[in-house]
Amino acid sequence: SQVVRFLTLTRDWMERNRFNVVAVHCRGGKGRTGSLCCAWLLYSKEAEDAQDALTFYALRRTDLGKNKSKVQGVETPSQVR
Repeated sequence: SQVVRFLTLTRDWMERNRFNVVAVHCRGGKGRTGSLCCAWLLYSKEAEDAQDALTFYALRRTDLGKNKSKVQGVETPSQVR
């Protein structure tokens, strides 16, 4: 699957050097890309569970200075599941 491939490539990259980072860009970030980012957070054990990953992702991708009323995270219902 492409998700497993993404996780494997990301893990290999992150293990090469402790200073390596992963930057992910897409137009919205509220569906497939957000799901991949949350999958990485779970796989790398940066998040304890799915809800923790979704919350962390939403808080990090939202500019709280501009958008004080709504945190923007993964919103596509089929991908939140």
